[in-house]
Amino acid sequence: MTRCTACSICFISDKVAKLLFYVALCVGIGAFIIWLFLTGDLNIALERMVTVLIIACPHALGLAIPLVTARSTSLGAKNGLLIKNRQALEVS
Repeated sequence: MTRCTACSICFISDKVAKLLFYVALCVGIGAFIIWLFLTGDLNIALERMVTVLIIACPHALGLAIPLVTARSTSLGAKNGLLIKNRQALEVS
């Protein structure tokens, strides 16, 4: 879960991340079952499941929104734009 408590966007991102985690887990398990059925090879099925989870889980763990906000703030600061209210940046 994200650590910011003042901004409402963090609560929304936590809820979406929770949902996305379960969706990614179900899709990963589904990919495992489908590839195991199609190929009969456990290694290929496991590889496909891990691939799905690696691609989906950074977003599912709620890392995407705080990282984008932090990166946007640092890029703005490097270009001379100081952000006084980070919540305003998140809302926009």
